[in-house]
Amino acid sequence: MDKSFKIFMFVIVSIILFSAVYKYINSNGIIVGGGIDKTEIKPAFEIKPIPFPIVTITFDDGFYSTYDKGLPILKKHNTKATFFIISNRVGNKDYMNANQILELQSDGQEVGAHTRSHLHLSTLSEKEQFDEIAGSATDLKHLGIKEVVSFAYPFGDYSSYTEEIVQKYFKNARTTKEGFESLNLNMYALKSKVVTHDTTFSQIKELVDLAISQKYWLILTFHKLDEAEKRISSNSLLLDQALTYIQDNNIPILTTAEVTSLVEERK
Repeated sequence: MDKSFKIFMFVIVSIILFSAVYKYINSNGIIVGGGIDKTEIKPAFEIKPIPFPIVTITFDDGFYSTYDKGLPILKKHNTKATFFIISNRVGNKDYMNANQILELQSDGQEVGAHTRSHLHLSTLSEKEQFDEIAGSATDLKHLGIKEVVSFAYPFGDYSSYTEEIVQKYFKNARTTKEGFESLNLNMYALKSKVVTHDTTFSQIKELVDLAISQKYWLILTFHKLDEAEKRISSNSLLLDQALTYIQDNNIPILTTAEVTSLVEERK
């Protein structure tokens, strides 16, 4: 066989094999490159289409007003939310105490972690970040919370190292980046809509309508309810109106833990 023909066939076979390997790597989300430990990377979940919209209500920080004003509204609508707790502030003035947080759990509400001290995580050392993140989960479990699977970044601030730690101790993490979630979502960088004093019902209605039409997952984030500090306080009536509209449109209201389970089932 002519030598040049052998070389030609070798090149053709090599191209075919390379194309097949590349197609497999690309379709399975494998990352190729140096300097990164691939075992430390968890890719974004690629899930089958969820054939319905979902809304999640979250309350950040553990303020007493969300227990005093928010919990009765949730009970009125027979629905659940996720409460992200700053563990070092449990029992402080204006914050829920241990018994109130355990009551949330008894009522079926989800209790998630929001660090120990609510600091900008990306500005901390690796040791300090570990203490804030892993420590908050430990604190809540010592408090009596049976399972802590959800985390929220304070101020929505985090680095790649922050996310690495969070992945080791939680199944999801919410940011303050505005937006919806749909397919190919990263469960450790969940987007949300922060509800403030100037958020109107028409704005929430518009978000819910978009979630319905596009089958999105919409996360609404509240802080304080009916308090004088307007910057992070919203009206409890708005929460009531939002839940009424969501339920009138037959949209499931699920906690972040419940949606995480749904996503894992559909991977």
